[in-house]
Amino acid sequence: MHMAIGAVMLILLMVLFFIWPLIRKKDGQLKSITENEQMKAQPSSAPIGREDDYIRRLVELSGKIDDEKIWGQINHLIKCSRQIFDFVSANPNQRRKINTFMDYYYPTALKFLENYAELSSRSVKGENINSLLEKISASLISIETAFEHQVDSLYYDKVLDIKTDIAVLENIMERQGMGQDARMED
Repeated sequence: MHMAIGAVMLILLMVLFFIWPLIRKKDGQLKSITENEQMKAQPSSAPIGREDDYIRRLVELSGKIDDEKIWGQINHLIKCSRQIFDFVSANPNQRRKINTFMDYYYPTALKFLENYAELSSRSVKGENINSLLEKISASLISIETAFEHQVDSLYYDKVLDIKTDIAVLENIMERQGMGQDARMED
């Protein structure tokens, strides 16, 4: 009997703590945590293990696009994606670092490429379609930069650690008379 009461109390506390703030009304609108806080609190929409699906979609899109420049950009996105997913697979505690990548940049890249594939396959293209294809092509450069930045940011700690080790090594060698000047004299 006491266990059942405890379970009911736990459920009530959970409702009050998690659900009540979301349904409480203020001035006729739902009062909840801000959208930004929700994004931070939620895990990425891409669960671990789905990364192959994302890469597969990029590969499929590359097969639908005849433009060599776009094809090269897609291949670069695939390489960056593999590095990102390999890093997170080896360092699952770092997954939060790719939330923006997975929730914004990746879906945006796919959306742009899907539209590019569809529009570029049309036999008749007017001024609007050609203009949009050019804008998508230009935007893909920014997306490539975002993918590259994501790779760099994941390895920042490791790069910093290695640079620090190199600086310490050089300082120790310099103090012991084995700096570059000593090696050049030999």
